[in-house]
Amino acid sequence: MSITRSPASTLHLQMGQEVIYLLLVTSLIANFVLAALALRSVKQSEVAAARPYAEVVRENRQLRQQQVLQESQIKGLQATVEQLKAERDRLANRNATLETAVKQAQFEQRQAEDKIKQLEALKNLPQDQPPIITLREGDCKSTAEERGAGNLHATFCGFSFPPGSADVSPEFVARLPDVVRKLAALSERYGAQIVEVIGHTDGTSIRDTLRVKANLDDTLGQYLDPTNTAPLFPFDNVGLGISRAVSVARALRTSGLPTKLDIQPLSAAYLIAPNDRAEPAARRLGDASRRRIEIRIRRVNAN
Repeated sequence: MSITRSPASTLHLQMGQEVIYLLLVTSLIANFVLAALALRSVKQSEVAAARPYAEVVRENRQLRQQQVLQESQIKGLQATVEQLKAERDRLANRNATLETAVKQAQFEQRQAEDKIKQLEALKNLPQDQPPIITLREGDCKSTAEERGAGNLHATFCGFSFPPGSADVSPEFVARLPDVVRKLAALSERYGAQIVEVIGHTDGTSIRDTLRVKANLDDTLGQYLDPTNTAPLFPFDNVGLGISRAVSVARALRTSGLPTKLDIQPLSAAYLIAPNDRAEPAARRLGDASRRRIEIRIRRVNAN
């Protein structure tokens, strides 16, 4: 049995097929679009996930650059600190040098002021020569030379020694306080610091019995020690003169001579006459006027 379709049913059939085709095509297009959208979403997610990492890398790079910059600044600051320390040390050394220079200048200024004071004091001191104090063995009748010398001599009498000896007797020591007072007054008046004690002898020779005991080289060095009681035995008149000067120097100190005055014993032996001239005494001839102790005062380094 043949079926005969009418044109209308055929058209309907064709239209149904086209609709199905369109539906299929639409479905494919939708699937394609959905797939594209899904792929785009995945790419966007990947990009979104990759962007923070790049930013971290960039920030890390920036931080490293900042670290390098800060390290460079720190090194610069450290170099500046070292320079400042070196400058501080230099200034400290310079300050120490300046302090030393200031102290030296102050010391020199004090010295100059003291020197000026000394010069001012010297201007007020008497310009005449201090008198020579003579301790005589004999009487106190002034010789012609002494009368002509004016105030250059002051004589004290009654100071004698045993022949050939430097021992001072109790009577000798008892007369010394007047001499000490005179010396102290003269030293103040003339600004003197040194007392020279000069031993003079006559031309009489030392006895041989005394010469064998000569000991000045061993005992003379202790002449200022009041506790030293070792006797002095000279070999000749030179030694006798210094021995007597030493004994008188020690006795003056124990009699109250101020310690600020330096005592210097000397010997003239028999070479200087009482008139202060170099006139040796006659040999082996006793002469009381030659046997004496002369005491002179002077300033330190005085010409």
